[in-house]
Amino acid sequence: MPSEPRASRRRKPGLLVVLALVLAAVWLANALVPPPAHVGRTGGALRPAPDRPNWVASFSDEPARRVEPFRFTGDAAAALARVKAAALAAGGRLRTETPDHLHFTFTTPLLRFVDDVEFVLDAPAQVIHVRSASRVGHGDLGANRRRVAAIRAAWGR
Repeated sequence: MPSEPRASRRRKPGLLVVLALVLAAVWLANALVPPPAHVGRTGGALRPAPDRPNWVASFSDEPARRVEPFRFTGDAAAALARVKAAALAAGGRLRTETPDHLHFTFTTPLLRFVDDVEFVLDAPAQVIHVRSASRVGHGDLGANRRRVAAIRAAWGR
C-alpha cells in the first residue's frame, strides 16, 4: 500500500484561519458601526425605519414588520419604568433616556451584532411604541421580533 506524500499529511489551517479572520472582520466592522440615522425621534415619534427588512415596529403598516405597542393603564411613567426594567432584564444596555423615550442596544451572542431598540411613550393613547432594528445586514432571521416578545413577556410579569 503506497503511503501518502509527506506534504499532504501536514495540517492545513486554511479553513480555520479564514473563518477566524472573517469573524474578526465582522466583529470589528460591527463594533465600529455608529448608531444609524433612524435612531431617535422626530416630532415626538420614532424616526422612519430603515429600507431593509431587518426590523419590527409597533407603528409599521407592513404586517411582516408590525408588532403591537405596549399598552398600559394607570401611571405612564410607571409603565415606562417597567419597560425599562424588562429591557434591562432581557440584556439591553441603556444608551439614552428621557421622560418619554428609551434607547437600548442589544448585542447578539455569537457574531456580536448590535441592534437598536427604542421605546417612545404616548401617554394620552396609553401606549408605548417600540422599534427593534439591526444595524447591519439585510435580514435578521426573526431576532428583532423575538427580542420584542421577550421584553413583552418580562414586562407583563
